[in-house]
Amino acid sequence: MYNDPMRHFDLVATPLGRLRIVVSDIALLHICFPRKSRSSGAKRSLWGERIEEKAMRKVDHPLIVRFRRELKEYFAGKRKKFTVPIKLEGTPFQKKTWRVLGQI
Repeated sequence: MYNDPMRHFDLVATPLGRLRIVVSDIALLHICFPRKSRSSGAKRSLWGERIEEKAMRKVDHPLIVRFRRELKEYFAGKRKKFTVPIKLEGTPFQKKTWRVLGQI
């Protein structure tokens, strides 16, 4: 059976709006613009996942702190590449597409 890693999240203010970032103890897992479900009021990702069911809010998690700093540097024009490890979760086609996009 698949062992789902512990997930942590936080909201990060950016010039594009607030982003919800989700990390495990070893990698960035998910970035989205949060929105509320019209029916339940629960926050969901753009893909409809209920984030709170899968992650605990932890603003001081080392990867969240690191990603927040790197994102701030990026928007300030001081960073072009991110060093936070990313774990791609998706179909083989999605993973191939993301790898190609990462080379652009």
